[in-house]
Amino acid sequence: MRLTALCSVGLSIGVFVALSERLGRDGWIRVLTGPLRGKAFILYHNPTIIGASPSANIYLFKDPKIAPEHVALQRVGNGYELIQSRSDAAVSVNQLPVHRRRLVSGDQIILGDTILLFEERAKKRTAQTNQRIREAKVEI
Repeated sequence: MRLTALCSVGLSIGVFVALSERLGRDGWIRVLTGPLRGKAFILYHNPTIIGASPSANIYLFKDPKIAPEHVALQRVGNGYELIQSRSDAAVSVNQLPVHRRRLVSGDQIILGDTILLFEERAKKRTAQTNQRIREAKVEI
């Protein structure tokens, strides 16, 4: 009886933690290459520091081309902006060199030999977008 109750409580806690984490995330980084390939990092911190330092929020080890604090992902309004932390830390988004850039879901970020994929939850339509859709339907 106690074992069943403990298993039920443990299962419920696990489900609620997973559900709250899934609902709470707006943006995340998925590692496409390197030792952490396949791992996803939810962007909880503002800014989120990505680098080779163990103190970075997203710690990318075993890539000698990554600086200790290579880039920062800053929450700006309802999106994210990538900011290069050091001028000598090469950064590209979708294979174009950048120093600062507003990210959109699906952007590939290249730091050293590591490729990251930026993803964000689908945004709700804004009132302005809804108005344009209604106007387009009237014209048809």
